[in-house]
Amino acid sequence: MAIGSGLAASFGLKAESTFNTYAAPDAFYRINSAEVKPQKGIAESDVLAAGALQNPASYRVVTTTWGSGAAMLPVPNTKFGRILNQIFASGGTPVQQGATAAYLQTHTLGDNVGKFFSAQLGVPNRAGTVVPHTGTGGKVTSAEFSCGVNEQLSCSLEFDFAAVSNSSQTLASPSYTSQIPFHFKDMTVKLGTTFGSEVSVTGIKKVSLKIERPQDVEAFYAGASGVKAEQVTNGYVAITGTIEADYIDKTVLEDLYAADTQTNLVWDFTKSTAIAGSYFPQLQFKVPGIFFDGDAQGVDGPGVQSTSFSFSWRYDGTNMPSALYQSTDTAL
Repeated sequence: MAIGSGLAASFGLKAESTFNTYAAPDAFYRINSAEVKPQKGIAESDVLAAGALQNPASYRVVTTTWGSGAAMLPVPNTKFGRILNQIFASGGTPVQQGATAAYLQTHTLGDNVGKFFSAQLGVPNRAGTVVPHTGTGGKVTSAEFSCGVNEQLSCSLEFDFAAVSNSSQTLASPSYTSQIPFHFKDMTVKLGTTFGSEVSVTGIKKVSLKIERPQDVEAFYAGASGVKAEQVTNGYVAITGTIEADYIDKTVLEDLYAADTQTNLVWDFTKSTAIAGSYFPQLQFKVPGIFFDGDAQGVDGPGVQSTSFSFSWRYDGTNMPSALYQSTDTAL
């Protein structure tokens, strides 16, 4: 029997080859929290029947079913490429670096049609039974990353599923590779108006980055037994975030905000211990074409002055946002 509490929980996922067809998870993640929940559409009628004081139970019917989910986890230095592939949707095939054990993945923002996954959350009950909550036909609708002083890089994910069941699948046996989370010590922030020539800036204390992928999640059609078709993009992808910084150099953020200058962001995490040679565990977000909003620095007390600038992405006409992930993973 398992421990009868959240200590026995597990969370894993795997890409599906056919939409809404279960693929047993074989990559598992240490999580802070997660949920994979069934949802249902109910239709009821107010009907009259000689002297009846309430509608009959038979007139309450389930017309549609689907699922929702979420997960929060520290971003590890292995296995995370599988999640990045669902977020960005294009590329990601690991490429060996210099005949070493290092493999580089390049995930580029693209249309996520044809990208879907199964996710399974093991939910322990008090009696020590772990109940598998299994979602199929999954899409990432939102991903938010955040890291600041004395923090690990965290990722908050939101999912939409074509179906969720707590009985149709057996619990996949979780296994965990040796993983280390990225954190503040690994972090560098670079800015620059020329893509590919960004330079490191100082004074940055915290960064958050959110990617929202609007999806048509209401594709319920006659003849499909109340199950939705594959979700498709139905709105602009939004990439937004916030940079918190001490007021050291006004040209770093304040001048960009004041002049509404388009610039490029590189948010990098690189471990200090190499995989091999000059190849290190790394996660790097590249967002070309961001604009800063917020306000100019004021004075709010006797301490060191700091401020927070929000930003949003606009397509520069050439370069797409991407994530580079270097690890020992030979496959997604």
